[in-house]
Amino acid sequence: MRQQLRIHPATAEHEEDIIRLALANHMFEVGEIGGMAQMLHGYLDGSLEDHHWVVATRADDVVGAAYYAPEPFADRLWNLYFIAVDPDCHGVGAGTQLLGHVERALQDRGEDVARILIVETSSTDAYANARGFYRARGYDEEARIRDFYGPGDDKVVYWKALTNRTPEPAHDAGTAGVTETSAHGLVDDAPVGAGEVLRDDHQVNRFT
Repeated sequence: MRQQLRIHPATAEHEEDIIRLALANHMFEVGEIGGMAQMLHGYLDGSLEDHHWVVATRADDVVGAAYYAPEPFADRLWNLYFIAVDPDCHGVGAGTQLLGHVERALQDRGEDVARILIVETSSTDAYANARGFYRARGYDEEARIRDFYGPGDDKVVYWKALTNRTPEPAHDAGTAGVTETSAHGLVDDAPVGAGEVLRDDHQVNRFT
């Protein structure tokens, strides 16, 4: 059953919950969490300009989080670096709500600020649901970098226009239904498909 969540900017009090989500979705090991924590701290102290962390809450509980920012050296292109949902809340549409919130927030800023949103994830079978999640929500597979994460583990880049213009997709990625995960990991089971945990719930992206 889909549950309506409150999605709002993260604050310092949410830091432990965001790290918990990343670990619960096996996006990182405990010793690997430093890079993600650094990005979170940069957002909280304002040193990372125009970087955004949001959390999804149900009552007072944090059940999801997402992180997006402008891609350096690109023209109004944004990257969804992290999206994760509490494993106990998979299958209720939380990942879909988080992704929709990010898209709408960028669209509301206008084409002068945001034209495109990309998501990067892994090509391995463990992230098949994440890839399906993005395809089912209008993302095209735009590029692959072979062996990026390791032998046989390509980086797959998904692309979506944030404006009314919809160009021809670069690849026919298909629309098979899957379980939703985050930028790299597992986010939820949605009727129309799924995505990755940041490594999309987790990896709704592999964190880079």
